[in-house]
Formats: sequence, structure tokens, C-alpha cells
Amino acid sequence: MPLRIGHRGAAGHERENTTRSFLRALDLGVDLIETDLRETSDGAIVLYHDAWIVRTSTLAALRAIDEEMATLEDLLAVANGRCGLMLELKVTGIAERTIAAVAAAGFTGPLIYASFHHDELLTIHRLQPDAQTLALIQAEPVDKTRFAIDAQATHAGINIEFATAAFVSALQNSGLKVFVYTVNEPEDIAAMKALRVDGIVSDYPDRV
Repeated sequence: MPLRIGHRGAAGHERENTTRSFLRALDLGVDLIETDLRETSDGAIVLYHDAWIVRTSTLAALRAIDEEMATLEDLLAVANGRCGLMLELKVTGIAERTIAAVAAAGFTGPLIYASFHHDELLTIHRLQPDAQTLALIQAEPVDKTRFAIDAQATHAGINIEFATAAFVSALQNSGLKVFVYTVNEPEDIAAMKALRVDGIVSDYPDRV
């Protein structure tokens, strides 16, 4: 059975990337919580998908606008000992601080660092050679595996729109675990299970 991965917590049930969403995902028994990491102007790592004004604002300023703005430390505290994490680095230059925050929290669960910025994954690999990393890609490339192999990744994250049997098997035959995002409809979940993917990222992890 594929891993059940809660997209931004349990985004189909609660507001995404909030402590409420993370707690709901835990209640639903996820294997991993997926979330988005961005950096504030004062160096805090916050969990937010869209660029908005994160990089040019302080954490205090953001929380004055949005009191539910969660930090990486918030999630690590909630999830530690309860489930694993899939941390998507949305921007470059935060790999070292992300690794340090995980270490400082004493996080003991399974952990995968993910990014569309594959150079950031290489930085993680250099800093922590045994780290699990997931190379994200939006479409199906001509060479089905090179993007993940060049990133020295252990996992590949592919868009459901391009999740064909040929693509999945090529990646798995190269020794990569394959996660598919974002899979919400029951028929799509069944189709991904039939492809024997290794993980399904969903706003409704209870459906997986």
C-alpha cells in the first residue's frame, strides 16, 4: 500500500498549512505531512505556499496579519513522534537552516526534503549525505529519470496528470520511490494504487 501523505496537512478539511490542518491530518492517521517552507525577512521559516509578502516581511508582521501563520518549529513540535514529514523547500538558500531546525527539535520521525529547486536538494545531500530527498517535477521529461538522478534524490514527486505506468516504472526501476501529487478523487486514488506508486499526496488523506 502507498504511504498516505497529507497535503499541507489535511487541506481538504482544514485551512492549509495551519496547526489545525496538521492536527487533523494526524487524526486521520497519515504517514507523512507535506508542507511548504518559505523564509521571512528576519530568517524565520514559515509554512506557506504562495510567495505573497513572506520574503519581505518579518514573522511578527506576518502574524499580525495572519495569527495562524505556522513556523517549521510549530510543525516539528506537533508531528514529532506521531508521523513523518515531507518538507518542500519553496525557495533556495534555506537548506542549512531547515536541517538545523529539524536537528534542534530532536525530530525522530521519517523525513523527506522535497523541492522543485533541485540545486537545493544537492545542498541538502552535501550537508547531510544520508538524508532522503524528493525531486519534484511538473511534467514528464524526455528522459524520465535524469532529473531525479542528477539531483541525487531518493524519491521523485510527479504530477498526477503525467503519472503513467511507463513514467512510474522507469523511476522505480532506477531505484527511486515515486510519490504522486495531488490526488483527491477516489477514482484517481484507485488508479495510482493500481500503478503501485510508493506514496499518494492528497488533500483528503482519509480517502487513500
